[in-house]
Amino acid sequence: MPVIRDPNKMVSPAKEAAVKALAACQSMSVKVFVNETLRSQEVQNAYYAQGREPLDDTNAKRKIAGLPPITDAENKNMITWTLKSKHSSGKAMDLYPVDKTGKILWSGKKSDFQPIADIIKPFGFDWGGDWDAKNLDLPHFEWKAT
Repeated sequence: MPVIRDPNKMVSPAKEAAVKALAACQSMSVKVFVNETLRSQEVQNAYYAQGREPLDDTNAKRKIAGLPPITDAENKNMITWTLKSKHSSGKAMDLYPVDKTGKILWSGKKSDFQPIADIIKPFGFDWGGDWDAKNLDLPHFEWKAT
């Protein structure tokens, strides 16, 4: 299963909170690109392999997950530290800022993500930008409420 970007695929009540939070971003003219919400275990396994396993093994897992292959340079970077992501349970979303020209800021600074966080957090989400430097994950928002 490829990358899922639809907040309606998240579980309740995170789904409803995400939809409201994203609508709030839009109404406040804060442009956001939803990069990922619900994540299959196959995709999580492929992400976890990146930076830990040889390129051929990583790309084999990416193929199973419906993801495109990556290069050797990309395989040098770990992009997750767990096999049990909040994405896999439908309780997280990755959001990226979009500038005035419509360009997604894939490598944005914390200050680029802050306006998004200021809107999303009151809806019940923790922000990966508030985590310690070792685990900093600027695009990541996960449901914290019960």
